[in-house]
Amino acid sequence: LKGVVEELLRSNCSANSVLALHLLHERSLGESSAFHPYIESLPRTFDLPLAWSAEELEELNGTQLLPR
Repeated sequence: LKGVVEELLRSNCSANSVLALHLLHERSLGESSAFHPYIESLPRTFDLPLAWSAEELEELNGTQLLPR
């Protein structure tokens, strides 16, 4: 796995992408992963404004949360 990570970083893959891939790999190992307790503590779903539709963002009009 170390060689794959190094190659990804050399090919301009972001560090966040490498981390995400590593977490997916560790998650695939299940209980045999040393990171299993940590991975199990992570939320399964989350909601970010970055992924909201235009209609959902429209609901922020009139608040300080929506940039003018």
